[in-house]
Amino acid sequence: MIIIPENLANTGKKYENLHEKMSEGYEESWQNNDFREDGSFAGIKNKENGLRIIIVKEIQNLEEDELHNATKGKSINDLESGVFEEKKVRGLDPATYLIYQREYYKEIGNHLDEKDWTWLPEVGRPASGRVPFVDWLPSNTQLNFISDIPSDRSDYLGCRLAGSLSI
Repeated sequence: MIIIPENLANTGKKYENLHEKMSEGYEESWQNNDFREDGSFAGIKNKENGLRIIIVKEIQNLEEDELHNATKGKSINDLESGVFEEKKVRGLDPATYLIYQREYYKEIGNHLDEKDWTWLPEVGRPASGRVPFVDWLPSNTQLNFISDIPSDRSDYLGCRLAGSLSI
């Protein structure tokens, strides 16, 4: 369970500060050109910025859970019209993911998504229409952020599902 305070990352500067704090001790996060063109962390606009409680399953890689594994190879378009509606779940925004990544590492000693990439769909789409996704690259001890079109599908790309309660 993760408690996200109101307006945690509601501005570009706050997002950059959160990213810096949550990735302290890691190599600098790698960002592909599309993620940078969409404004990098300063350009992210979360769908929600109120106080909320996020409930996530404690798994390191998507393949470790049947429902999460079933999201692999699905586009955001597929997930929004499928499992999100069906199971009343959603994905994570980058701020929540950064916090969860740090807390998971502190508690378990490993990083999330060493084997897969995770969509981060809980963002307002920039003019490009792209959606960010992330993984952890153990050999470089860094997070990798990419943005791609919401219809992209890949066997290594899925979604870390979560429940969310806005307060």
